[in-house]
Amino acid sequence: MITSIAKTENVAILILMVVCAFLCKVILAVRKEDREDRQAQEARAAAAQERNNQVIEKVAEAITQMRVTLASRGYRDDHQN
Repeated sequence: MITSIAKTENVAILILMVVCAFLCKVILAVRKEDREDRQAQEARAAAAQERNNQVIEKVAEAITQMRVTLASRGYRDDHQN
């Protein structure tokens, strides 16, 4: 009788260990996916920031060119800060 209870407890402990190992594996997989998603999002944000910087640079160059063109035609920009 005692040996059958001990065997049942051992099986229950073994099942609990397998369940815990499975849950740990699931948690690690979810965290890995979250980390990869975060890295991909950061990469997209960095690329978008680079594109924004390029657009700002081009707009600044266009404004400078427009000022030069207007100045060459006699327009004076007296409203500069």
